[in-house]
Amino acid sequence: MRHQIIVLGAALALVLAGCESAGGGGDKMAAMGTPLDAAGLAKEFKKGSKNCKWTKPDGSKGEDFYFKTSGPYSGDADRNIGNKTIQGRWKIVGQGFYTNFGKGKKALGDWHKVYKVKKNTYDLHKSDGSKAMTMKCS
Repeated sequence: MRHQIIVLGAALALVLAGCESAGGGGDKMAAMGTPLDAAGLAKEFKKGSKNCKWTKPDGSKGEDFYFKTSGPYSGDADRNIGNKTIQGRWKIVGQGFYTNFGKGKKALGDWHKVYKVKKNTYDLHKSDGSKAMTMKCS
């Protein structure tokens, strides 16, 4: 019985590995390189608050202001879309960049992985690998 469980577990691991290598998004993410981790993101944002203009894949544009009010890995944020300003917050945890511009205690926010494209230009991707936005920061 123990031998059958080990064989079944090995077979399952091979099947899952095959699905991962053949699945959508895995190759796309590998081609982009490694996302920035907490230390890398903090290094990119080391000179204090950032002003980032962003463009989403649907063409919508806006501007974010990130303030380090809670330390090098978190703080408050303002998002300008047209003439409307929304207040929120941000934080960095591991390879995750979290922003929340929702209202109320139940507003969930968004987690992204950040890839450096070139100096001061970043691509943010959702957990499924799809591109959320491109940011150019100063």
